[in-house]
Amino acid sequence: MKKKIVNLLIADRNAHIREFLKREMTLEGYTVYLADNGDAVMKRIHTGEGIDLLIIDPEIPRCEELALMKRLGSLIPPLPIILHISPTSVDWLCDLPNGAAVVEKGGNSIEALKRAVKKVEFERTGI
Repeated sequence: MKKKIVNLLIADRNAHIREFLKREMTLEGYTVYLADNGDAVMKRIHTGEGIDLLIIDPEIPRCEELALMKRLGSLIPPLPIILHISPTSVDWLCDLPNGAAVVEKGGNSIEALKRAVKKVEFERTGI
């Protein structure tokens, strides 16, 4: 049986959004780690803390969207990714890592993010 999603890494350029998402996802029962730039994302992933899912704003500093997405897409085992994007970030979405989901930022995007996490969790475990 595949592992249930427990540990989330949330990377967003806005500290308020990071903290809001952390609070909401913690209430859903997840352990949440935060990153504010692309270097911190890669460092956290490679610390061995068992990140199960990455929610990332591809406009975080030191990200260079395509380069970071290619690095993330080459991880073994693959890391499920949910892109939490602003409506203006759609020009490069054709180069997403396999299976990456996209949730557009907006007034009620937290509910869409929660649904996306549950969907990834179901796809991984069937539960």
